[in-house]
Amino acid sequence: VALTSYNDVHTIGAVARTLRDGLARYFASSAVRFVLADAGSTDGTREAAREVVGPSALVEVEYERGAEELGKLPYHGHPGRAAALRTILQTAQGLGAEVCAVIDAGLHTVEPEWIERLIVRVLTDRFDYVSPYYVRHANEGAITKSIVYPMFRALYGVRLRQPAASEFGCSGRLVAHYLEQDFWDVEQATVGIDLWLAVAAVCGEFRACEAALGTRASASRVGPADLSTTLMQVMGALFAD
Repeated sequence: VALTSYNDVHTIGAVARTLRDGLARYFASSAVRFVLADAGSTDGTREAAREVVGPSALVEVEYERGAEELGKLPYHGHPGRAAALRTILQTAQGLGAEVCAVIDAGLHTVEPEWIERLIVRVLTDRFDYVSPYYVRHANEGAITKSIVYPMFRALYGVRLRQPAASEFGCSGRLVAHYLEQDFWDVEQATVGIDLWLAVAAVCGEFRACEAALGTRASASRVGPADLSTTLMQVMGALFAD
């Protein structure tokens, strides 16, 4: 179970405890490791994660973060996200994980059931990619609902309603496939990587599904992004793909 974090000291403890409880409830007999990919937090985020998870079960990974990203964060507020996810997947592969679930540590709404819904579809139902489906207010997610999802469905023939979400679950087989892709170092990777991972899954010989996770509320790492900037980043990544 991987956590991506950046100055999330106020939320990461609760997120880690909830995920730990979910693992104990649904996968008590499984070998579990937490992987923390932190983007250089300065507020005690790492220490808070260690306190909850424990040093023996927590694998902290390092990755390169471009200096220009730290000065101007992408719309999702996570610098170096592509590098973080690549390092997470490399770590999962090195551990021989059957399934990897990725969760943003800056959330207020994580439930123990999330971990069951992201993982059991891989372990039991043999899906390779599990995309979250969140309940949103009618006025939220306009870019995804009106542009990204219709294009994704038309181009790839798969109904994943939120294909660029920060959370997902994937099989060990798909992890290996991801690491063979050539999109990790391209210019738009830090804003487009979540969408590109979904595309890589549905374009390969992999089974994809959705998991209903209820609502998603996050602690904003930065001020609200300018709409035109967000539109440019999201649609730029989609058209580049």
